[in-house]
Amino acid sequence: MEKNMAECIKCVLGLSDAELAENSMILPEIDAVYCWSSGRAGKAMIINAAGERLIATSAVRFEDHVKAFKAGRRN
Repeated sequence: MEKNMAECIKCVLGLSDAELAENSMILPEIDAVYCWSSGRAGKAMIINAAGERLIATSAVRFEDHVKAFKAGRRN
């Protein structure tokens, strides 16, 4: 994960370095990273190397979040 991506994720989701390492996964099929905050009412974010991102609440299922990113949704 690139440093700029990591800094963006930590800022938006409020994660520490340790939480980022624990709460992220590479999504090679869409060339992006999926990260989440594990707290109550947490958020998740998909971000690619270009800085495009899609943030969702914990109510959005992982599969639906990835599907929306693949379809071009960004926020």
